[in-house]
Amino acid sequence: YKLDKSGAIVVDPLESIKVKKIYKLYTQYGSIRKVANELKSNFSFVRYVLHDYRYERMQPKIIPESIWKKARQMLDKNRKNRTT
Repeated sequence: YKLDKSGAIVVDPLESIKVKKIYKLYTQYGSIRKVANELKSNFSFVRYVLHDYRYERMQPKIIPESIWKKARQMLDKNRKNRTT
């Protein structure tokens, strides 16, 4: 997201492409590291995007709700598996 000239929040087209791809790949791979490797990005950036609640709360939505929910469930499951 970014601010337009009037100060309204709008979707940043370049950012939305990256964010959509991160969520799509994460729901396929279930691994932040695999997504980062696939996109030739760094782990921290991918992790930040996946944990940023703006993509669930902001309007217009970049990520369809079904994909966002699936990714959240996978992140929660992976987090629980690390702590047990």
